Amino acid sequence: FMEVMTDNMSLSKKKREEIFNDILDTILKNPADVVGIIAKKHNISSQTVNKYLKILEKENKIKSSDNSKKKAKMYFLNENTYTFEFLPEELKEDVVWIEKIKPVLPQMPKNVYDICMFGFCEMLNNAIEHAQATKINVYVEYSPLSIRFFILDDGIGIFKKIQNYLSLPDPRYSVIELAKGK
Repeated sequence: FMEVMTDNMSLSKKKREEIFNDILDTILKNPADVVGIIAKKHNISSQTVNKYLKILEKENKIKSSDNSKKKAKMYFLNENTYTFEFLPEELKEDVVWIEKIKPVLPQMPKNVYDICMFGFCEMLNNAIEHAQATKINVYVEYSPLSIRFFILDDGIGIFKKIQNYLSLPDPRYSVIELAKGK
């Protein structure tokens, strides 16, 4: 969002970035008083805060809602959600990442991208390799402050799998076996 700011702003690039980040964090914690909190915290005018909020709205990072009972608008982070359903026998986690997941994700620093890719691929690989599932559902959710992946399958689950593998009388004994490191 820094590119949208004009060069005639008197605040440094680092300070503007700090304000943008504080706005997003404040929206998450207190959506009804964003302007007042940010103006006071950064010693800037309400008009300046409103300019930052308009930039974030224009970039589709936040949305606002008029609160007719009060003067102030309420602000909310935009959440993006994507859902995919797969059959496990036709899946390879790296292909799913490249063809389905990566295209729907926002731009992010390389280290964050690498963590997301590794975590997602490991979770999906576990579902493919171990769940004995007939279908796998993948949910991707992100906002300006977070990225979440959910992988749900209709498989037997880890405790039942351990029970079957070790011929245990009850799946609860699987917890003991896991605690032993087996």
